[in-house]
Amino acid sequence: MKDIEPYLKQLDTNKESIDRLGAMENDLSFLIQALAMKTDIDTLPQELKEDIKQVKHGSSVNDEHSANLVKNQSTSTFFGAKLGSYLNEKGVKSQVNKINTLYPHVFSVLSFRLKKQVKGELTLYSLIAGPVMNVQEAEKLCVVFNQIGQPCTPDKFVGELL
Repeated sequence: MKDIEPYLKQLDTNKESIDRLGAMENDLSFLIQALAMKTDIDTLPQELKEDIKQVKHGSSVNDEHSANLVKNQSTSTFFGAKLGSYLNEKGVKSQVNKINTLYPHVFSVLSFRLKKQVKGELTLYSLIAGPVMNVQEAEKLCVVFNQIGQPCTPDKFVGELL
């Protein structure tokens, strides 16, 4: 009995971890079965499709107003969200295409600009999303981009319109 006492104590102290691992194993088993059946896990089961309330997020500003806002940039300073710097323009355009593919509604709310920065012999191309009226709004926009896994910092909304 003395030989198994340390093992029993260890079992008692690790019981929660063992239960958590068991739950994770069950979840993984379920996902493996779903993948094996090629189930579309993004669609809701029929039981959950009833009484769906459609909520539309985003700006109600129309495209013409947004275009005028961007054109009038010369009279005031707008800000945006810098979504990264790249060694060439292809990198910026590739990131824009990726965002458009993953989040197509972003294009109905935001414009994108390519900002060229020369630092010595190195030229960087930054992707700026916007425009917003001030730095605080740019910071809020960055919070949203950070939540979807896109690193972001506030910056001026300048550069070539994409």
